[in-house]
Amino acid sequence: MDGGLQLGYSSERFIAGAFLNFESTFTDNGGGSSVLNDQGYARVFVGIRLDPPEFIARQARKINEKFGL
Repeated sequence: MDGGLQLGYSSERFIAGAFLNFESTFTDNGGGSSVLNDQGYARVFVGIRLDPPEFIARQARKINEKFGL
């Protein structure tokens, strides 16, 4: 069995989020021997949005104008 939860936040200048995941496996090998394996981990991130370099912004403006965006 496995599962997870993902939460996030995003604004014009700030991003943040977290991933929580788990996995559980059970194996019965017979003869009174069995294995239970549980794993879990979390990942957290934060960041800021920066303005693009001018050469990228220029290309984006050209594309937006071409497609009327």
